Amino acid sequence: MTTTAGHAAAPALPAASAHVAGPRAAWPDEGATSFGARTAGALAVGGGALVTIAVAAPHLAHHALLAGALLALAATTAAGAVAALRGPGRAPRAAAGAATATGAAVLVVAPTWGLVGTAAVTAGALTLGGAVLLGAASRTPVARAGRAPGPWARLGVLAVGALLASAATVHGLAATEAGAHAVPHGSHGLLLDPGTHGHHG
Repeated sequence: MTTTAGHAAAPALPAASAHVAGPRAAWPDEGATSFGARTAGALAVGGGALVTIAVAAPHLAHHALLAGALLALAATTAAGAVAALRGPGRAPRAAAGAATATGAAVLVVAPTWGLVGTAAVTAGALTLGGAVLLGAASRTPVARAGRAPGPWARLGVLAVGALLASAATVHGLAATEAGAHAVPHGSHGLLLDPGTHGHHG
Protein backbone atom coordinates (compact mmCIF):
# COMPACT_ATOMS: atom_id res chain seq x y z
CA MET A 1 0.00 0.00 0.00
CA THR A 2 1.34 3.46 -0.90
CA THR A 3 0.48 6.96 0.17
CA THR A 4 -0.58 9.77 -2.18
CA ALA A 5 3.04 10.92 -2.27
CA GLY A 6 4.10 7.55 -3.65
CA HIS A 7 5.95 6.44 -0.55
CA ALA A 8 5.30 3.08 1.05
CA ALA A 9 3.24 3.32 4.18
CA ALA A 10 5.04 2.47 7.41
CA PRO A 11 4.05 -0.92 8.78
CA ALA A 12 1.56 -0.78 11.59
CA LEU A 13 3.02 -1.26 15.04
CA PRO A 14 1.83 -4.40 16.82
CA ALA A 15 -0.79 -3.77 19.41
CA ALA A 16 0.38 -3.79 22.99
CA SER A 17 -0.25 -7.02 24.75
CA ALA A 18 -3.36 -6.92 26.85
CA HIS A 19 -1.70 -9.08 29.49
CA VAL A 20 1.01 -7.50 31.57
CA ALA A 21 2.92 -9.81 33.86
CA GLY A 22 2.54 -8.75 37.45
CA PRO A 23 4.40 -9.77 40.60
CA ARG A 24 2.54 -13.07 40.74
CA ALA A 25 3.86 -14.05 37.31
CA ALA A 26 7.51 -13.71 38.32
CA TRP A 27 7.76 -17.48 38.83
CA PRO A 28 4.52 -18.88 37.34
CA ASP A 29 5.49 -22.49 38.09
CA GLU A 30 5.87 -21.95 41.85
CA GLY A 31 2.78 -22.29 43.99
CA ALA A 32 2.17 -21.10 47.52
CA THR A 33 3.29 -24.35 49.16
CA SER A 34 6.50 -24.49 47.17
CA PHE A 35 7.22 -20.82 47.90
CA GLY A 36 6.69 -21.35 51.62
CA ALA A 37 8.93 -24.42 51.73
CA ARG A 38 11.67 -22.72 49.72
CA THR A 39 11.60 -19.53 51.80
CA ALA A 40 11.48 -21.26 55.18
CA GLY A 41 14.14 -23.73 54.10
CA ALA A 42 16.51 -21.03 52.87
CA LEU A 43 16.11 -19.01 56.08
CA ALA A 44 16.71 -22.08 58.24
CA VAL A 45 19.76 -23.10 56.22
CA GLY A 46 21.20 -19.59 56.44
CA GLY A 47 20.77 -19.55 60.21
CA GLY A 48 22.29 -23.00 60.57
CA ALA A 49 25.29 -21.93 58.50
CA LEU A 50 25.87 -18.94 60.79
CA VAL A 51 25.78 -21.14 63.89
CA THR A 52 28.14 -23.61 62.22
CA ILE A 53 30.62 -20.81 61.52
CA ALA A 54 30.45 -19.74 65.16
CA VAL A 55 31.03 -23.34 66.26
CA ALA A 56 34.02 -23.94 63.97
CA ALA A 57 35.84 -20.59 64.10
CA PRO A 58 37.32 -20.92 67.63
CA HIS A 59 38.94 -24.26 66.67
CA LEU A 60 40.96 -23.02 63.69
CA ALA A 61 44.13 -22.73 65.77
CA HIS A 62 44.15 -26.33 67.02
CA HIS A 63 42.12 -28.16 64.35
CA ALA A 64 42.92 -26.19 61.24
CA LEU A 65 42.00 -28.87 58.70
CA LEU A 66 38.64 -29.89 60.13
CA ALA A 67 37.65 -26.39 61.22
CA GLY A 68 38.70 -24.91 57.88
CA ALA A 69 36.72 -27.50 55.93
CA LEU A 70 33.66 -26.92 58.12
CA LEU A 71 33.95 -23.16 57.69
CA ALA A 72 34.20 -23.55 53.92
CA LEU A 73 31.12 -25.77 53.87
CA ALA A 74 29.19 -23.34 56.06
CA ALA A 75 30.16 -20.35 53.91
CA THR A 76 29.08 -22.19 50.76
CA THR A 77 25.81 -23.12 52.44
CA ALA A 78 25.15 -19.53 53.51
CA ALA A 79 25.74 -18.31 49.94
CA GLY A 80 23.43 -21.03 48.64
CA ALA A 81 20.71 -19.98 51.08
CA VAL A 82 20.85 -16.40 49.80
CA ALA A 83 20.64 -17.63 46.20
CA ALA A 84 17.70 -19.91 47.07
CA LEU A 85 15.78 -16.95 48.48
CA ARG A 86 15.90 -15.26 45.08
CA GLY A 87 13.70 -17.82 43.37
CA PRO A 88 13.16 -21.44 42.34
CA GLY A 89 15.40 -23.37 40.00
CA ARG A 90 18.83 -24.87 40.46
CA ALA A 91 19.86 -22.69 43.42
CA PRO A 92 17.53 -24.34 45.98
CA ARG A 93 18.69 -27.81 44.88
CA ALA A 94 22.34 -26.82 45.23
CA ALA A 95 21.67 -25.18 48.60
CA ALA A 96 19.91 -28.34 49.82
CA GLY A 97 22.95 -30.44 48.92
CA ALA A 98 25.38 -28.05 50.62
CA ALA A 99 23.17 -27.82 53.70
CA THR A 100 22.97 -31.60 53.99
CA ALA A 101 26.76 -31.86 53.91
CA THR A 102 27.17 -29.05 56.44
CA GLY A 103 24.58 -30.41 58.85
CA ALA A 104 26.06 -33.89 58.78
CA ALA A 105 29.60 -32.54 59.15
CA VAL A 106 28.89 -30.37 62.17
CA LEU A 107 27.11 -33.20 63.97
CA VAL A 108 30.04 -35.54 63.31
CA VAL A 109 32.93 -33.13 63.90
CA ALA A 110 31.65 -31.17 66.92
CA PRO A 111 31.73 -34.17 69.32
CA THR A 112 35.40 -34.73 68.49
CA TRP A 113 36.01 -31.24 69.89
CA GLY A 114 34.02 -32.02 73.01
CA LEU A 115 31.04 -30.02 71.77
CA VAL A 116 27.89 -32.03 72.32
CA GLY A 117 25.39 -29.35 73.17
CA THR A 118 22.90 -26.76 72.04
CA ALA A 119 25.09 -25.02 69.47
CA ALA A 120 26.03 -28.11 67.45
CA VAL A 121 22.54 -29.59 67.67
CA THR A 122 20.95 -26.30 66.59
CA ALA A 123 23.34 -25.96 63.65
CA GLY A 124 22.64 -29.52 62.53
CA ALA A 125 18.89 -29.25 62.99
CA LEU A 126 18.58 -25.96 61.10
CA THR A 127 20.74 -27.01 58.16
CA LEU A 128 19.29 -30.51 57.79
CA GLY A 129 15.71 -29.36 58.37
CA GLY A 130 16.16 -26.54 55.90
CA ALA A 131 17.66 -28.95 53.38
CA VAL A 132 14.54 -31.13 53.59
CA LEU A 133 12.30 -28.12 52.93
CA LEU A 134 14.43 -26.93 50.00
CA GLY A 135 14.44 -30.41 48.53
CA ALA A 136 10.66 -30.67 48.85
CA ALA A 137 10.20 -27.28 47.19
CA SER A 138 12.50 -28.27 44.32
CA ARG A 139 10.68 -31.54 43.68
CA THR A 140 7.16 -30.10 43.61
CA PRO A 141 5.73 -30.93 40.16
CA VAL A 142 4.58 -28.00 38.05
CA ALA A 143 1.13 -29.54 37.77
CA ARG A 144 0.82 -29.48 41.56
CA ALA A 145 2.35 -26.07 42.04
CA GLY A 146 -1.04 -24.53 42.69
CA ARG A 147 -1.89 -20.87 42.64
CA ALA A 148 0.99 -18.43 42.94
CA PRO A 149 0.94 -16.49 46.22
CA GLY A 150 0.22 -12.78 46.18
CA PRO A 151 2.58 -10.10 47.49
CA TRP A 152 0.98 -9.97 50.93
CA ALA A 153 1.16 -13.74 51.29
CA ARG A 154 4.82 -13.66 50.30
CA LEU A 155 5.51 -10.92 52.83
CA GLY A 156 3.74 -12.88 55.56
CA VAL A 157 5.71 -16.05 54.85
CA LEU A 158 8.97 -14.09 54.85
CA ALA A 159 8.13 -12.38 58.15
CA VAL A 160 7.09 -15.55 59.98
CA GLY A 161 9.97 -17.58 58.55
CA ALA A 162 12.52 -14.92 59.44
CA LEU A 163 11.15 -14.65 62.98
CA LEU A 164 11.32 -18.39 63.63
CA ALA A 165 14.71 -18.87 61.97
CA SER A 166 16.25 -15.91 63.78
CA ALA A 167 14.96 -17.13 67.15
CA ALA A 168 16.53 -20.55 66.64
CA THR A 169 19.73 -19.01 65.28
CA VAL A 170 20.15 -16.65 68.24
CA HIS A 171 19.53 -19.56 70.61
CA GLY A 172 22.28 -21.55 68.90
CA LEU A 173 24.71 -18.63 68.75
CA ALA A 174 24.24 -17.94 72.46
CA ALA A 175 25.50 -21.46 73.21
CA THR A 176 28.76 -21.01 71.26
CA GLU A 177 32.07 -19.85 72.68
CA ALA A 178 31.53 -16.38 71.25
CA GLY A 179 28.06 -16.24 72.78
CA ALA A 180 29.43 -17.22 76.18
CA HIS A 181 31.68 -14.14 76.16
CA ALA A 182 29.04 -11.76 74.85
CA VAL A 183 28.00 -8.85 77.04
CA PRO A 184 24.46 -9.42 78.38
CA HIS A 185 21.73 -7.05 77.24
CA GLY A 186 21.16 -4.17 79.60
CA SER A 187 24.73 -4.07 80.90
CA HIS A 188 26.33 -2.12 78.05
CA GLY A 189 28.08 0.96 79.37
CA LEU A 190 27.35 0.23 83.04
CA LEU A 191 30.83 0.37 84.50
CA LEU A 192 30.99 0.58 88.27
CA ASP A 193 34.05 1.76 90.12
CA PRO A 194 34.86 -1.02 92.61
CA GLY A 195 36.77 1.44 94.75
CA THR A 196 33.77 3.63 95.41
CA HIS A 197 30.90 1.16 95.21
CA GLY A 198 29.43 0.45 98.62
CA HIS A 199 31.33 3.17 100.52
CA HIS A 200 29.45 6.11 101.96
CA GLY A 201 30.96 9.20 103.50
